[in-house]
Amino acid sequence: MEKKFPQWFAGPGRQSIYAVLSPGEWVEHQKFGSKYRVFNLVAEIYPQRLRIADLLADTSGAFIPLCREEYDQMRRDFEALELLK
Repeated sequence: MEKKFPQWFAGPGRQSIYAVLSPGEWVEHQKFGSKYRVFNLVAEIYPQRLRIADLLADTSGAFIPLCREEYDQMRRDFEALELLK
């Protein structure tokens, strides 16, 4: 069965959120106390593609699937913090 994109997830402790845009691209927001960072990543090498595959498979149960509305609310909450450069 082919996966549909995008898909959204929260990491352990909801300190990171992920938008998987395609099998080779994702956006990650990470919270560090009162600050946050954003990573826009394109999987150009095999280990990066494995990272996306692991996130989608989530065999450990560590990632929480989110609906679009939950992801958007968490993203807005992150973006209310100071952006780390």
